[in-house]
Amino acid sequence: MTPEQFAAAGRALFGPLYKTPLARALGNEPRTVRRWADGSFPIADGVRDDLIRLLTARGIEIDEVLGDFAAEAGPAPGEGIR
Repeated sequence: MTPEQFAAAGRALFGPLYKTPLARALGNEPRTVRRWADGSFPIADGVRDDLIRLLTARGIEIDEVLGDFAAEAGPAPGEGIR
C-alpha cells in the first residue's frame, strides 16, 4: 500500500481531516498515521486489511442510509427522465 492509497482511504472514511479519527479507528497514535500518510514511515502490516474492513463497513452504512432515503422519497432525482 502506498502513502497515496492510505491517504485516499482515510479521506474516504473521515474527510479531509482524517488523520486523528483514522488513528483512533486503527488503534494507533495520530503521529504514526501522519508519518504513514507522508511516507516517512512504512505502513504497518495489516493496515491494508484494516482499511478494507473499515471501508466495507462504511459502504454498508451508506447503502443502508440511501435505502432509507429511497424508501421515503420515491424516485431519485433524474430517475425516469428520458
